[in-house]
Amino acid sequence: MAFGYKHAGWLKSLPPAASETLQTLAAQFARGGTEALENPHVFEMSDVRAAGGLAALRVIGNPPDVLRETKERIFAA
Repeated sequence: MAFGYKHAGWLKSLPPAASETLQTLAAQFARGGTEALENPHVFEMSDVRAAGGLAALRVIGNPPDVLRETKERIFAA
C-alpha cells in the first residue's frame, strides 16, 4: 500500500501500537474508501481494536487530530 511505503519514516517514528493502528485504519480506507474512515464505529472494529485503537492514538495526541493528519497523508499517498 502506498501509504505505508510513502510514510514509513513517520510510521516508524511512532510508538508501535499507534503505527499499527494507523496502518490498520489505512487498510480500512483501502477496502472501504472514505466512508470506512468516516464511520463513527471505526474504532470499534475488531482489527482496529486489536492494533491498539483509540488508546494507542491517545499516546501520540488527540485522536481526532491524529486521524485528520492520517487522512491527509492517505490522500497525499
